[in-house]
Amino acid sequence: MATWTPCDDPGVRKLVDGLVGAHHPHLAEARIAILWVDPPPKAKGQILWGRMSLITHRTHALLEAAQGGDGQGGGVYDFALELASEVWEDLTPDARRALVDHELSHAWIRGREIKVVSVDPETGEKTER
Repeated sequence: MATWTPCDDPGVRKLVDGLVGAHHPHLAEARIAILWVDPPPKAKGQILWGRMSLITHRTHALLEAAQGGDGQGGGVYDFALELASEVWEDLTPDARRALVDHELSHAWIRGREIKVVSVDPETGEKTER
């Protein structure tokens, strides 16, 4: 079973913020949580090095209710960037940058519209997941 822990490595936050500023300006106002996941999850038999997830209003409401809040779902984060800690340790700095950049490409925020998308590598076309 996977375990998620908050990433407290300031270098990872700096990498995310730098990539947002340089290549993902549409995410400038996005609130992105960074989490380590261990062991790495799998999809279709393949290890997932990273994953971008939308944090829904329902999830915010459940978290607030569990913490004694009003359960209205205002929330602190829009997205969760999950990084497989075992994989991260073995990546070069360039590979880490490429992984984070790739995962950021799945996050989309424009005005009040917040979603996670898949991007076709050949056409660049985005589709909602």
